[in-house]
Amino acid sequence: MKIQSPQQEIKTIMIKRYPHQRLTFNFSFITPDKNYDLKNREKKIKLKLVQVLERLS
Repeated sequence: MKIQSPQQEIKTIMIKRYPHQRLTFNFSFITPDKNYDLKNREKKIKLKLVQVLERLS
């Protein structure tokens, strides 16, 4: 990628390629608050959560 600065000087930016990385899920912040916990959710909501986690992992 080349970028021209106001002084008309051309600078080159190298984009590094990184190896594939894995996504990490952290469930330590799940709350016991009934408005946000997973205990009182419908099975299809829990299933959807698991499907999304599986797709992202």
